[in-house]
Parts: sequence; structure tokens; C-alpha cells
Amino acid sequence: GVISMEVTGQGYYRNFINFVRQIELSKPLNKVGQVSVNPINELDSYGKVNYQFSLQSFYDRVKLLGETDLTINNNLLGSVYNPFYPFIRSVKDNEENLVNVENSELLAISSDKVFLLDQQGIMQRLSEGDEVYLGRLSSIDLDEGTASFTLNKGGIIERITLQVNNDEDENESSN
Repeated sequence: GVISMEVTGQGYYRNFINFVRQIELSKPLNKVGQVSVNPINELDSYGKVNYQFSLQSFYDRVKLLGETDLTINNNLLGSVYNPFYPFIRSVKDNEENLVNVENSELLAISSDKVFLLDQQGIMQRLSEGDEVYLGRLSSIDLDEGTASFTLNKGGIIERITLQVNNDEDENESSN
């Protein structure tokens, strides 16, 4: 006989692939068809998919094929690449109004703190390791007068270094 089913669900792509492989390789004979997989495009659900497929399980009432071994061998390797998971993801909004390094100016620096004029024109004081929009203040170099920030722009890691503005010193020395 044949038992026909419709299976729908939601989960991580890797788990979905392993689930389908387990079904196809288990006994009695199972046939998966009409597979539909769609990514969930929400920031908190990257890597997850909605899926739907039909499943037919074939069984033998008369036992003409002998006793079936219903043991499931769970030695399957997971799928490494998820074609629905973007390499470059959406960047979250600056809802916490953190310092946006790319729109800020480094005004002063000390051995353990930096002073920035942020994107709204407000003076901000940061220490090494403090959070900024999309990243953290990663290092302070007093000798060079620089502050380096590590930002994660949707999966692209970028290092931005700001330097204390020395325009006034340069103008005075050229006169």
C-alpha cells in the first residue's frame, strides 16, 4: 500500500536537508516530491526556510519482501552551503542611536579614551571595546593620534581608522 502525506514546516536550511535525507534513506520505501523551499527574509531568521513537500510511504501488508528493518542510521553529513542565506546581509538600523563612526569626527585622544563629535554634533567619549553603530572601538594609538573601529556591515568586516584633525597645525607651519 501507499500512504500519502503533505509535510509543511519551518526551520534551518541545514536541518531541512538532513530531514529530507533521513526520510528518503529510511525504510520502508519513501518518496519525496513536489518540494518547495522559500527563505524567510527577516533579520532574526537568517538561515531559516519555509518548506513544503509531498511524501509517499510504500509498505507491504503481506510481507512478501520479508521483515523490514526500521532502524534509522543517523550518519548523514549536513549540507554546508545554504543557497538562501545571503553572503551580504541587511544592515540593522541605528535604533539605539549609537555613535556612527563614518559620520563622526575624532576631536581628541588620550591613552585610554577618544573624544568624538558624533553624527548629531554631540561630543561622545569612548573607551576601547565600547560599542558603536555596527561595531566597536578596537584600538587607540596615542602616538599616531588614531582610533580604529571594527564594523560588521552585514557580514562584511571593515576596519575604519579616524585620525585627530591636524589642519590648524599644518596651516601654521606653512606660513
